Amino acid sequence: MFGIHTLHPRTLWRLFLAFLAATIVVSAGMWATSGTLTTSVAPHGIVSFEFSGDSETAALIIESWGDRGRIEAAFNLGLDFLFIAVWVPAIAIGCLWVAQHFGRYVRALRAIALLQIVAGVLDMVENVALLNLLLAPPAEPWPQLAWWAAALKFSIVGGGVAAIAAGVIVAGARRT
Repeated sequence: MFGIHTLHPRTLWRLFLAFLAATIVVSAGMWATSGTLTTSVAPHGIVSFEFSGDSETAALIIESWGDRGRIEAAFNLGLDFLFIAVWVPAIAIGCLWVAQHFGRYVRALRAIALLQIVAGVLDMVENVALLNLLLAPPAEPWPQLAWWAAALKFSIVGGGVAAIAAGVIVAGARRT
């Protein structure tokens, strides 16, 4: 991954922690600015919108948000582009750190790290689809595109997070 996998494990760990901290900060900002996005129609806020799946459901969600919610959703999607710039390297670097400790799985972990870039692109595709739903009357294919991009993104991210969590647990167990 652009030679980053050759860095010393301690350096990779520090980079991971720095990007993880940035991820947490941006995530907190997104959470703080999404107060009106949780409604009875969108019980999971913007995530409900990501998985609306059809233009009728998307329209109902947008209607439940009102004008203020629509502005918050657009702002939140803008922040999500910044979020992508920090969560992708956080997870990818975390996977590379784990790969350095578990040579047996190095190829798989490097592949999972590279897949985070794909997940970031999917997140951008999802954001563009959702912005199209917010800025014009909801229409196909935007809800389906957002749904598929979100589903694939969360699957890839889940694999990366699971790999990091397993690596941290095993590394911690080895130390004790």
